[in-house]
Amino acid sequence: MPNKKQFTFFLVAFAFALTVFSLWLVAFWPGLFNYDTFSNVEDLHNGIYRDWSSYLYYIYLYALGLPSNSFAIVGCFQVFFASLGAAVLFLIFWKWGSPLWLCALCFFAFVLSPLNGAFNIYYVYDWFFSWIYLFVVIATVAAIRKYRREGKVLVGSLVFVAIAIPFVIRWRNDSALLLIVVPVILALTLRLTLRVWGTLVVAFLLSGVLFYFLLPSILNVSPRGPKYALTAVLNPLSYVLHQTLHQFDTSERAEQERQIIDKVIDYKRLIEERSDYEIPAFHNGATRDSFTSDQVADFYRTCFKIFWRHPGIFFANRFQMFFAISGFTSTVYTADELVDGNYDHARETRSKYGLSAESKLPELRKVLRPILHLMYIKGYPLATYLDSLFVCFVACGFALVMYKFTPLSAIAVVLMCCRLPIVFLFAPANLFKYVYGLYLFGFFLIPLMGSELAK
Repeated sequence: MPNKKQFTFFLVAFAFALTVFSLWLVAFWPGLFNYDTFSNVEDLHNGIYRDWSSYLYYIYLYALGLPSNSFAIVGCFQVFFASLGAAVLFLIFWKWGSPLWLCALCFFAFVLSPLNGAFNIYYVYDWFFSWIYLFVVIATVAAIRKYRREGKVLVGSLVFVAIAIPFVIRWRNDSALLLIVVPVILALTLRLTLRVWGTLVVAFLLSGVLFYFLLPSILNVSPRGPKYALTAVLNPLSYVLHQTLHQFDTSERAEQERQIIDKVIDYKRLIEERSDYEIPAFHNGATRDSFTSDQVADFYRTCFKIFWRHPGIFFANRFQMFFAISGFTSTVYTADELVDGNYDHARETRSKYGLSAESKLPELRKVLRPILHLMYIKGYPLATYLDSLFVCFVACGFALVMYKFTPLSAIAVVLMCCRLPIVFLFAPANLFKYVYGLYLFGFFLIPLMGSELAK
């Protein structure tokens, strides 16, 4: 239990964060949306659960009282959750021995970051996922720390991790490497009895059955389908085809590849409707209305062969996309009216479901809106280094290099970053929300390292 001084810190931190984040919400009432959110809104009103953005996000929205309540209820919950979660975590790190000044500094940086203020009211399923993933990392680290210091096993923390892993993977399948990384780390750092391992396996399996079979069956969830899966390869494919002038290749091999690709998605449109940072051909309906599983399998095999022949071009595309996603170039942080809120579907959805912007503090909105716009101007050092993963990457690198002195921090880095290989290889667009969890993690990694170095 925290002492009086620690409890006072917690209350002050929570109240400060709640106040600042609430100002963002009232300034941009009822919150920030993107094109995915508008599709979610329509599905909510039609009582449909779709799995293209994880059906768990629909449960999350229904649990918050949608669609009967204003969408601002989601913002209220997320502001409260972020404020409480941050206050609790920074209190934990202080109790673990991190200097109070370091915890306070990182906490103020967290609260005053425009990205955190905006993301708390940005209605995309990545926000809640990022926080739950962070708790999985911290719970794992807490269990290892307890064992290293006292020789005790925090079974409760480990059971939470076992239950949460299927949940976060079902929420975003680019977290799948947790299935390998977590058991390996636990096996290397803890001496667990067969009974504890059995408990964890049972908790994991029950969670998996619930989130992968029972709930989708009960809710009659519409599956993602093969078309959505194509998004994982379309951006690098269109890039490689364009760079190699594949459409002008007269060889028999190239002709066969064009025919195979064209059976799944319009080859000509894939070439003509392309972007380095998006998949416009897919969004414009270039995929075929129907195709067989054999045709899809041939399509993926052909993609792999093309990438294998041109590894340099493929990885050039992937590094270009990853730098953009990480906030260094051409990044889409939030959408709404800042980027694409004026397109027809957005206006129609806002009007139909009462989502029009109605700032409760218009003057504050005038102050905050230019700050959000500044995040898109990558020529400024402030935007490049603070509104990106730069600080987080530096902190992660330091924790890994100093593994001898910061083993828990290094383990946390491995757990958090094990998503990155899949994001790197398959990200279809330059959306910062894919890696927002890593940006969030950076604020908590520094006091975690402080708790280890302060020994």
